[in-house]
Amino acid sequence: MTGNTQELERQAIALIQRVRWLDGTVEGFKSDWHFATGLGNPHPVENGFLWHPTLGVPYLPGSSVKGLVRAWVEHWDDSLTPDAKTARCRDWFGTEVKSDVPEQTGQLIFFDALPMERVTLVQDVMTPHYGDWYEKGSKIKTTGDIEHAPADWHDPVPVPFLVIKNAHWLFAIAPRNPENAAAATEAMQALQQALEWLGAGAKTAVGYGRMVAEKDEEPVKALREKTVKVSASAEQQRIVAIEKLITPANQGRGRGHDLYQKTGQIIQEAANWPAEDRTQLRNVA
Repeated sequence: MTGNTQELERQAIALIQRVRWLDGTVEGFKSDWHFATGLGNPHPVENGFLWHPTLGVPYLPGSSVKGLVRAWVEHWDDSLTPDAKTARCRDWFGTEVKSDVPEQTGQLIFFDALPMERVTLVQDVMTPHYGDWYEKGSKIKTTGDIEHAPADWHDPVPVPFLVIKNAHWLFAIAPRNPENAAAATEAMQALQQALEWLGAGAKTAVGYGRMVAEKDEEPVKALREKTVKVSASAEQQRIVAIEKLITPANQGRGRGHDLYQKTGQIIQEAANWPAEDRTQLRNVA
């Protein structure tokens, strides 16, 4: 197994808090078999692997998550008409090339998908039988070229590589502007379908990278509970501070101006708080 449990938990909580501030959505997914990422990266043994630069664990870059959702919208989502697909791609992902349509940035931010706990690495192996055919098949000029033809007399060549087994992943999507929060929710639904039907990462054609949502299962449930407790140390503590300020003991003679200043300062800070915390603050103040 690889990864630091405490650091992964800290990063997951920070991600949930960050996306919450942006009115985005975060969901947990579990891979139902193997998952491979970065096999095409340069490596001395030819099969690379993608490691997070600071956490030292496998991960799926946000660009790959974005590409997966786009592939689902463009080619697989039968609920959309061609015009609706074009409009959704433009709105969610932005324009790709200069044309008569003004260039625009996509409405959504796709975050890196990180494991929520230590991951188990195992060795898998592929055994290509027709290496010469895959490499030089297009150059065969005659039917008598038996060295490159795909035939049963060739020996398989075992190629080992690393995969992740049955891991729990945290995916996050946020809107660039609060008014696009509904788009982030729809994009997460599209991501869920893409992970179930297409898979993420490498070798999806043979079943790698398929994932299912686990909203109310461990470790997602425990992680959300910890996030609530950590969040309370910021917004909720400020609310408690106001409650203390407005108690009768603090409203004595000569304290009115001080109370007004401190309460106003906290209310001003609350402008960017999550909606539920702002509501609670209004009820208190």
